[in-house]
Amino acid sequence: AIGEASPLFSKTFFTPYLETSLRAVPYQFRNLEAKAGETFSLFVSGEGGGEWHFIYESDRWIAMTETPSYSVAKIHIDDQVIWRMFSNEISIDELKNRTSISGKKEIADAFLGMTAVMV
Repeated sequence: AIGEASPLFSKTFFTPYLETSLRAVPYQFRNLEAKAGETFSLFVSGEGGGEWHFIYESDRWIAMTETPSYSVAKIHIDDQVIWRMFSNEISIDELKNRTSISGKKEIADAFLGMTAVMV
């Protein structure tokens, strides 16, 4: 009402929400074919956003702590969009219009189809 950003999207609240929700990525990607060492990078804008990276190793996807020098797929998404994606509150057409995607389409599509709702 006064034009200020919601505190729910602050680093204090939104970052832990994202980190918890993104634990679903390895499960969501479990059937994706990849070569050892291929990486996926996610960039979320906003105060509580950040970047997350996943690497395919030993026949599974795992979260990385360091930034890779190259990713086979990258998604840039706004904090106001990703929570709607996780809670299935956005159409796939609107989602694709509001994200920037580069690289392997099958990885991006798998991520954009993910839901991760905390109750």
